[in-house]
Amino acid sequence: MSWKKNGIKYFLERKDVCYELLLGSPPYILIITKKMNDRIGPFVITETNTCDFIYRTEDLKARLTALGLPIPEGIE
Repeated sequence: MSWKKNGIKYFLERKDVCYELLLGSPPYILIITKKMNDRIGPFVITETNTCDFIYRTEDLKARLTALGLPIPEGIE
């Protein structure tokens, strides 16, 4: 499992989750999209998004490690 790079964006996909990481100048932005098929009343939820704004490199590394994700190359 490794990050795919496209400019300042990094992408990583797992079975039901897609991660996007935007590395420019801080804040770094981590977007987590979870693919779901849940029903709430008459509505079906197919995906949910979480967006984290991370201001320090140490915090970014800690967040990725907590999620069980590798650290992309180029992050020092």
